[in-house]
Amino acid sequence: MSIDADFSRTLMSILTGLADGLADAADQQFAAVMVAAFNRWPVSSGLSKSMLDISYTDDGNGHLVAVLSSTAPYTMFIKNKPHVTYIKRPGIEAGKLVAQAGISSVSIRNGG
Repeated sequence: MSIDADFSRTLMSILTGLADGLADAADQQFAAVMVAAFNRWPVSSGLSKSMLDISYTDDGNGHLVAVLSSTAPYTMFIKNKPHVTYIKRPGIEAGKLVAQAGISSVSIRNGG
């Protein structure tokens, strides 16, 4: 079995475009969520605010996972749950925008 060279180039172009589109969108969208969370956090300074974090990890099944959080151990006990209001809900919406941006960044043209 052999693979057509044009098909191979087209496929690599699609995969490269998807990866670049997703990475750019993830950086833009998730960083915006965390900057907004930092600016709206209910204290002007303190451990919970200083421990706002964004990271990426592998879930063990080959999936890249974005983790947006406040890593202070008492975050879930903060009044009015800012981790839900400023991180979780906007983070879910940002994830949807990342997926849409990645998909829309890929175009298929004859010949790659």
